Amino acid sequence: NGRWVEAERRMSVVARKTPLAGVLLRWASYQQRLGRDREAIRTLKKLARAHPDVMDFAHYVAQAYEDAGHSRAAIRWFTRSTGSRTTS
Repeated sequence: NGRWVEAERRMSVVARKTPLAGVLLRWASYQQRLGRDREAIRTLKKLARAHPDVMDFAHYVAQAYEDAGHSRAAIRWFTRSTGSRTTS
């Protein structure tokens, strides 16, 4: 677990300096692996909002919400990931 903590710390430095899509995805995966669901969701949302045309990124947010037990938010993001609009 100590190695993951160090990897996440180092990736956070890289992500803040170079917020490329691949870097943010990797950082979010490290955050999730360490049980930092809120941080991972925040990172993934940043990615999805920076690239609204890439539906996969919205799907990753939805999956992170679902993994964290937040069904309503997951449904909203899954809907967004399909390009659909909700009325709620």
